[in-house]
Amino acid sequence: SIFCSIIDEYTTLNKNFDTYYFASDFGYASFGSNIFSGFSRNVFVSLEESLIDVAIDADTQIRDETNIELKLPKGVVQGNYLMSLSNGVKFSTNFSKLIAGRKPSNINEIVISKGLADQIGKSSEIIGKYMEISGEIEESYDSDGLLIKDYNRTKLLVVGVVDESKSISLTISWSWEYEVEEQSFILSENEELNNAKTYVLSENSIELSNLKIGMTYYFKITANKDESDIYSFSTRDLGLRNMNVATLSNIRDLGGIHLDNNKRIKQGMIYRSAEMNETYTQDTLVSEADINLLTNEFGIKSDIDLRNNVEVKDKIETGGITSSPLGENVNYVPCPMLFGGQNILTRSENQESIKDFFTYLGEESHYPMVFHCAQGKDRTGCMAYIIEALLGADIDIMMRDYLFTNFSDVNGVCKPEDVNVRYGETLDLYEQGETLKEKTYNYLVNEIGVESQYLDNIISLLTE
Repeated sequence: SIFCSIIDEYTTLNKNFDTYYFASDFGYASFGSNIFSGFSRNVFVSLEESLIDVAIDADTQIRDETNIELKLPKGVVQGNYLMSLSNGVKFSTNFSKLIAGRKPSNINEIVISKGLADQIGKSSEIIGKYMEISGEIEESYDSDGLLIKDYNRTKLLVVGVVDESKSISLTISWSWEYEVEEQSFILSENEELNNAKTYVLSENSIELSNLKIGMTYYFKITANKDESDIYSFSTRDLGLRNMNVATLSNIRDLGGIHLDNNKRIKQGMIYRSAEMNETYTQDTLVSEADINLLTNEFGIKSDIDLRNNVEVKDKIETGGITSSPLGENVNYVPCPMLFGGQNILTRSENQESIKDFFTYLGEESHYPMVFHCAQGKDRTGCMAYIIEALLGADIDIMMRDYLFTNFSDVNGVCKPEDVNVRYGETLDLYEQGETLKEKTYNYLVNEIGVESQYLDNIISLLTE
């Protein structure tokens, strides 16, 4: 965030500058004499200069900009200065979440989001290529009423890719008074080091990912016959438990969210994510290393797929899979739901799947589990919202969980009104119950047909 008045004051005092370059988490842009000019105007990005020419030509043919959708060639991404390229598709200065490459060393280099990299090329192949950026800086009308637009052109070398939906790891380092070839790092959630996890290391450091929030951890290091004292560190009891799985987008634990009566959702039980195989195909998106992480570290036993499994125009959203991409030891549970911009909760076609979903959540043997749709945004967001409401979460944290998807490389933007107009009003206006928790419970029983014993089990299993 930047105090715009400070920038305005600074640029007014320094009128000798012809052009200002503005770089932040939500955009790289260049401006003429007025740093605020063109904040809502077009930005085009591509790896090919000729495609930028095509995009500009298309844009300059428009006489009336009301509700215009440009026909752009494949390989061009359109955005604007105010929102950068939005939807997880953006330039970035959040170098702490670098997943490939390096930080820029000069103004001619740039780091971009994984979402942008995937839209104009491939994340693994884009580093070292030049990216063409063109931004509209001025517009006017000629005597015939034709809109005239001026663009500036910039070519920057892509040196890094970040994934801002991933959590940051914690690095712990130490030293020995003598040379050590092999050592063990022992980590536990209790001071007695019971149920500890042991990491065998060759280096004097370890990078820890996917730690629980609001947790005190205890550890010691051993080498040969020596061992350190027991040390501890605590993670912050704030926000959402965002997970770091390199090849799985938009994944986080519902656990850690505070509930009424000084309780919280139990961590490590139920996760939400985006798809694990590519839509309309059976191509697995999750790497072998991440399948091992999800099944062995997270202990996933169930994969609940909310995507449609019915053929539409010769295509099946799930790709027609009948087993989980995570392997044969993970239960694959289809709960197909439709969205299409409508209220997922009240669509008649979804009623049976919602009932099946919450019935499945009521069995202890099915945990830990992950549920997802294609992007982990709408259908997944709806189910997460209802689970959190059922457990007694505060509306503010439920909204934060829904909006957090905007940090991922998804199509479309999650907005507060989407929740309020759809699920929020449906549950808030339901007359049977005083609190949102009570209304959600009664709605699922009376309108969806979920047996109360399953809802009671869910509440018992997921709260602590």
